[in-house]
Amino acid sequence: MTPTTQSLRAVDAWKIAVATSIAFVGLIWILGPNLQHFIETLLPDQGASWYFWKLPVRNSTTMLIVWSLYLVHQIGAWVGIYWAQRNLSGNLTNSNLTRYNVFMLSWNLLFMALHLVETQLLFDGLAQDVPIWTSQGSVILMLVFILIIENRRRGLILGKRLDVPLTTRVMGFFRRIHMYIVAWALVYTFWFHPMAVDPQLLSGFIYMFFLFTQMSL
Repeated sequence: MTPTTQSLRAVDAWKIAVATSIAFVGLIWILGPNLQHFIETLLPDQGASWYFWKLPVRNSTTMLIVWSLYLVHQIGAWVGIYWAQRNLSGNLTNSNLTRYNVFMLSWNLLFMALHLVETQLLFDGLAQDVPIWTSQGSVILMLVFILIIENRRRGLILGKRLDVPLTTRVMGFFRRIHMYIVAWALVYTFWFHPMAVDPQLLSGFIYMFFLFTQMSL
């Protein structure tokens, strides 16, 4: 296989993933009218701590299904990361897709489809059981980890590196575990929201799909 072909494989996978992300958001939009009977029952907004996109009455069976789907998605992502850390250590010298790339792309796409089906049939996401700040907090924690691991390259405060307390040993710890935190923040936030038609939800989901692509490649 030529170097050019190797390079194109990763690029082509990225292009397909981006196109799939856009198409999937289009599918959410097309299927949106099917959710009208759920949306008509939603309670009015009650302030900053209120999450609008959840049904007024909790259904235990629904939430058992949602939590089960989330946990399987989450654990699978962590297993993929663990495998990659054990089997793909060091710098990769070519642009071939690894087993990790193929698994994660397929795994996330599978659960994107399952979440869409779940929303169409049951509507609720994890937001029915957990406060809104947990989704926001998971993303904030992810961003903090990213800032820390980028400290040596880009600096932490006004471009200035912090070598204390962010020593080499501390930085190594954050680098080893940061992907688990990133995967948790993304998958948890993904399952927090239903796949309903709303500008904020749709823009959030396409951004989430792009982040899934980045996590997978």
